[in-house]
Amino acid sequence: MSAAVKSTSGLNVPYMGKCCFCFSLKFGSLAIAACSVLFWIFVLFDILTVNRYNTKNAVESGVARLLIDMVLATLMFIGAQKRMSLLILLWVLVEFVLILVNVVLALVVGIMQLSHVMLLGAAIIGTFYTLALIVVFNFYREVRDGQ
Repeated sequence: MSAAVKSTSGLNVPYMGKCCFCFSLKFGSLAIAACSVLFWIFVLFDILTVNRYNTKNAVESGVARLLIDMVLATLMFIGAQKRMSLLILLWVLVEFVLILVNVVLALVVGIMQLSHVMLLGAAIIGTFYTLALIVVFNFYREVRDGQ
């Protein structure tokens, strides 16, 4: 079900009726929030155990991002369960900014260090989060429109 819906700003916004072609948008949104927290727990574990990142600044930023993501995931869970569109939209907006910053930083570091792995990681994470944002945004529209 891929169609474009005109928004009031004149932009075409992709529409999805299901997550991964078979799950509800609510389930997809909850799974995305849970996977996001698990991803940042993995990143924090990597920062704490691998010597290449063993700086105080890297650990603090990893812990801060994990805490932010846990708060956002909690807001998403509450918003999805109680169908509160404001909490879902808050998740979409904050995650969009955080993802944009993370992908741009990964691209900059990857280009400066000529690291193909960093560039590939930024592309994969950017693609995953773009799809995640589309799913959650469509769930927000579903809740907002009262469907």
